[in-house]
Amino acid sequence: FGEGTAQKPKSGNHFNDNEYKYTAQDIRFTTKDGHMYAICLGVPTEPLMIKSLVGEKIGDVTLLGSEEKLSWKEESDGLTIQPAMTWPSDHAVVFKIGFEK
Repeated sequence: FGEGTAQKPKSGNHFNDNEYKYTAQDIRFTTKDGHMYAICLGVPTEPLMIKSLVGEKIGDVTLLGSEEKLSWKEESDGLTIQPAMTWPSDHAVVFKIGFEK
C-alpha cells in the first residue's frame, strides 16, 4: 500500500510518529472511483518518482488543493512528477492519478 524508506517497526504493531522522519519519497496509496491517490508524507523539493506505477498507462496527474498544471512523465522505472511552483500544504501533498482506459 505504499513505498519509501519508513517501514512499520518489526517489534510493534503501529507507527510511532516520533520514531520516523517522513519524506516525500514515503508514499501511501488509496483508490476511489477509478483514480489512485498518492499521498506523499512530505513535500517534494525535487522530481518525485513513483516506482509502483511502472507499466501503467497514466492519463492525468493533478495536485489536490491546487489549480496548477503539473509536469509529469511516464518512464521505464515509474511515474516522475516535477515539483509544483507552490504547494497547498507544508506537511504532505496528495496527487490524484487517472489511468487511460
